Amino acid sequence: MNNNPSYTIEEVSKLLKISKLTVYDLIKKEDLVAYKVGRQMRVDQQELERYKLKNRTGIVQEESDSSWEYKEYNKNQVVISGQDIVLDILSKYIEKHTSLIPLRSYNGSLNSLISMYNGECDVVSVHLYDGDTGEYNLPYVKRVLVNHPFILINLVSRTAGIYVKEGNPLNIKGWKDLAQSKVTIVNREKGSGARVLLDEQLRINGITADSLKGYNKELASHFSVASAVFDKLKLSHHRS
Repeated sequence: MNNNPSYTIEEVSKLLKISKLTVYDLIKKEDLVAYKVGRQMRVDQQELERYKLKNRTGIVQEESDSSWEYKEYNKNQVVISGQDIVLDILSKYIEKHTSLIPLRSYNGSLNSLISMYNGECDVVSVHLYDGDTGEYNLPYVKRVLVNHPFILINLVSRTAGIYVKEGNPLNIKGWKDLAQSKVTIVNREKGSGARVLLDEQLRINGITADSLKGYNKELASHFSVASAVFDKLKLSHHRS
């Protein structure tokens, strides 16, 4: 019987009442010792108790040689934050072709950028539209990463727009059309690139959020938004 059980990152997050990203940050900073089992990171109960004791008393118990081995191992970890599928491809490539250990976080663009400013991640994806300049990304990166060195790389380009029912029955052709009383939208969460794009376009076009039906209904991914529009379409067909 194992007298020193181990916990997943999610379990550690719940036990310490902190976010999973904070757990990854503790591991990255070597405040918490973890190791990898397959594709999953785990933390021993003994190590978790050592960390809790350290933060209660300021005293760190003597560590075994194996703990120091894990610390050396953890120096190779890289935290990648963002929801773009290209980051999953990047993560797999890093894992396969380098000695680095990729750890994935699925925050939106703005939240990922803020996490980088706070030293909580190493690579982030951003697609943030600035209505004043008409530019993507650079205005936000300069404002958020104040006095932080950074490298901005254009990995992929994509078209952003409005997903509507098949045939576009409400004849939605631009942002101003969203304010029509017969239009109902579904939104992305705060901090996501799609949400920033929508909010900037509403500001530029003088449309208040309160005038949009469904503005406060938030979903956390492109797929869930598309599915919501599709489900609404199926419901409309059923009623007809």
